[in-house]
Amino acid sequence: MLNTTNNKLLFLLITMILGMGGLSFSLFKHQEASEYHIKTLYFGSLLPISNLKEILLLIQGDVALKVYEKRVNPRDLDTLSQSLQKTDREISTLWQEYATRYKSNDEKAFVAHVDLKMQELHHYIIELSQRVLLLRNKETGISFKTLSDGTNVINELIRKLINYELALAGAMRKEHLSRYETDKILLFGIIAAVMVVMFMFVVPISNSIKRTERKLQVSARELEQANSELRRASITDGLTDLFNRRYFDQIFVNEILRAQREKLSFTFMMLDIDHFKKYNDCYGHAAGDDVIKSVAGHLGSYFKRPGDLIFRLGGEEFGIITVGTHIETALSMAHALVADMKNLNIEHKMSETQNYVTLSMGMVHFPQAKLIDVKDLYELTDAQLYKAKEGGRNQVIHLVEA
Repeated sequence: MLNTTNNKLLFLLITMILGMGGLSFSLFKHQEASEYHIKTLYFGSLLPISNLKEILLLIQGDVALKVYEKRVNPRDLDTLSQSLQKTDREISTLWQEYATRYKSNDEKAFVAHVDLKMQELHHYIIELSQRVLLLRNKETGISFKTLSDGTNVINELIRKLINYELALAGAMRKEHLSRYETDKILLFGIIAAVMVVMFMFVVPISNSIKRTERKLQVSARELEQANSELRRASITDGLTDLFNRRYFDQIFVNEILRAQREKLSFTFMMLDIDHFKKYNDCYGHAAGDDVIKSVAGHLGSYFKRPGDLIFRLGGEEFGIITVGTHIETALSMAHALVADMKNLNIEHKMSETQNYVTLSMGMVHFPQAKLIDVKDLYELTDAQLYKAKEGGRNQVIHLVEA
């Protein structure tokens, strides 16, 4: 009887060990396969797509747009030549990163074909960076049709590669799901054989996985929020929460082009807090910061359309871009904004203008937006601001550019 019991216990023990071993092995292989396919899906397909899309953006944006801008406003050609060469290096680096990743035999032949075209593009950009200097002598030396044809060919080839990578990702996902279903059936058989024993282990593991998933979900949300806050912090001023000078330099060309495309007017305003240094000397820098924040809120109460952009350009200087605003409306808002500073009633006993904080503004208005260099617009508007200060401050001086 004892031997029979021992044999049964031994059989049960062996069954448990084999069942646990089989389950552990199956779980390990399942986890390994899942990890492999997930890596293949995301890192084998999505990252190469990111490389390819960056190449498209550089070709369409940096090469074509920069050449077009200089064709319209042919200044600082040495910088353009250097910029084209820098863009060429970036394209070459991204392409090498993509081309050196794992490729199937079918894909290698097509990638080799695209590589030849990329080399042709490389030689053309280098030639373009040299020939663009001929613009100084009023010789174009640049065939925009050749540039367009070349970039169109590359764009089409790279889009085919992107479509291939997406199709590959879909195929990998399908294979992953198929293997997952097969492993699930295998696991069900093992679990059925050692149900009682596995119950002791599955429940804690399941709970642990759920806790891990919840932690990962929370971490993902926190990471997404942190990235969003980081991007926002990179383009906003920490004191006023307005856009900063860096974002002004980034968005300026886009706003000009948008106004041109939609045939709208373009207005840029620069404002300065009058006698701000004297205010700081008298009331302290903390009070000066409060004044800057109050002025920022004051600007936001006037320019609050979705297309209005307000910037803190530095120190006590602010900038406003508004697209599609009629000159009379823009002037009315500007004069009201400056005059309404009296209602804020911020004492400034050291001011030579009023006994409260005042603003001076320079404004340039383009009834029909035209492409202008950001530095030129800045200097043109700053000149109007200078006139406002020289004319007694607490006023708006504007210029309408045809």
